[in-house]
Amino acid sequence: MIRSSFLSIGLIGICMVWVFLPAYGAEKSVVSLTLEQSIGMALRENEAIKLARTDVKKSRAQVKEAWASVLPKIDVSVNHTANWLLPSTVFDTPTGRQTVTIGTRYNTTGSVTFRQPVYSGGKTRAALQVAKSFMAVAEAGSLLVHQQVKVLVETAFCDLLLAQELVAVSEQALLQAKANLAQTESLHRVGRVSNYEVLRAKVQVAEQRPDSLRARNNLELAANVFKNVVGLDQNVTVQLDGSFRTESALDTLWLNDLMREGTRQRPEIQRLQAQIHVQAQNIKIEKAASRPTIDLTANGQLQAQSNSFGFNKDDAQKSWTTGIALSVPIFDGLRTRSRVTQATLDLQRAEIERKQLERDISLQIRQAWSDLEEVRKRVDAQEIVVAHAEQGVSIVTSRYANGMSTQLEVLDGQLVLTRARIAAVQALRDRAVALVRLEQVAGYCDERHFDWRE
Repeated sequence: MIRSSFLSIGLIGICMVWVFLPAYGAEKSVVSLTLEQSIGMALRENEAIKLARTDVKKSRAQVKEAWASVLPKIDVSVNHTANWLLPSTVFDTPTGRQTVTIGTRYNTTGSVTFRQPVYSGGKTRAALQVAKSFMAVAEAGSLLVHQQVKVLVETAFCDLLLAQELVAVSEQALLQAKANLAQTESLHRVGRVSNYEVLRAKVQVAEQRPDSLRARNNLELAANVFKNVVGLDQNVTVQLDGSFRTESALDTLWLNDLMREGTRQRPEIQRLQAQIHVQAQNIKIEKAASRPTIDLTANGQLQAQSNSFGFNKDDAQKSWTTGIALSVPIFDGLRTRSRVTQATLDLQRAEIERKQLERDISLQIRQAWSDLEEVRKRVDAQEIVVAHAEQGVSIVTSRYANGMSTQLEVLDGQLVLTRARIAAVQALRDRAVALVRLEQVAGYCDERHFDWRE
């Protein structure tokens, strides 16, 4: 009996450990992040950035490959054959029929070939320029991806800050409603207000509770979105170390300067400019097909023959030759002319696309600048509204306590204050996002965030 009791207690203990251990293991870790840390983490973990860096490395390898058409080409070949049955020829001679074996049993041939391009009609140089332009295209694409990730992270950062502030606003509104209820109940006990006013104050508290829950749910959703953007596990609890930024590294006062810099610095413009250079070099490459090519050649050969597996120097024969190879195209069925025309049209198309992109960028910068100016004025206005609403609530609450105002005026004042606080926080978030958007469309690059050239 005692042994069975200990066994039962042991089984119960194991079950309790099995049940409660996952709960302790599932405890969430807390991570505190600044905006800079968040951007750095996202840039390290983002798959699109990893792909862009791979494209940059590939383009660098293509540049090295293009140099192969400029550098000399050297080939070495060695061939060894063993003749197991040699051919023979029979001759009739005055002394009788003679059989002569042709060749030797073992033959070894080695050769060295050297070829140096001297003139290719401009094709070699143009191909090298094309490879360098493709590297510029890849680097501009990598920079574009970095900027997009940065904007995505900073926007998610601002949205999470906004959600936190809205939770604080909803809690302030709930505290105000509870304070109003306590004041109303106090006045009711001395007979200065009716039961209806007490009931209405209770309704106000009840209405504020769902708003507070909704704000907390929105906070959790914003935190999940932020963690997904940054690359954190969803079980991690995030604490933001920072606030809405109010200024930009750019001089946002002069619109014309922003438009001029934007049409020069945007990665899209840099990438398209590199593509235009590719098209221009393609024309040269196609034209080179109708021009002569000149190569310098040299060839060395060593041949050794023996009926035994070993060789001596008397069995070897050497030869060296040098020359110049000239190739002149005469007629290719108008193929070159057609390809030059196609390459020229591709260049014209790229030029048109660049002009269109420059107009689009100018429009984007103008719109982002106008949005920033509008939201700045809205921030200033909302600060005044909040200050006046707080003063109004203070006045109407004091008047209500002295019997000089109605509860309806108190509730209306508190509602106006809550809405003003929400609008003020939203304006702060919109200003920060507008700054991010303006930097993006203006092509601003914060070098602290980008290691895409490594």
